[in-house]
Amino acid sequence: MRTSALAVLLLAGLLFGGCGRASNGDRVGNSRTSANTNRADGQLIDLNSATKAQLINLPGIGEAYAQRIIDNRPYREKTDLIRRDIIPEATYREIQEKVIARHN
Repeated sequence: MRTSALAVLLLAGLLFGGCGRASNGDRVGNSRTSANTNRADGQLIDLNSATKAQLINLPGIGEAYAQRIIDNRPYREKTDLIRRDIIPEATYREIQEKVIARHN
């Protein structure tokens, strides 16, 4: 009896514990669920002019990657980040919808 009650509680936790989460792990309603931006104002981060602080705010980008992005400017396309081995492809996939490479 005690084992079946524990199983019911575990099952209920699994069923109801995940409510309120999107399939990508972000909470529903979180501004990060937007596919196009990482900022509430809706602007993309320009790889050719962004500050180090702006780059660090991107997911997966720390101080070292931010500095590599800055040091390897200019970018013709945002895909230059992986073509030129600036950041790993997995990191690029996290930020690709949040950045742009504008031409000056």
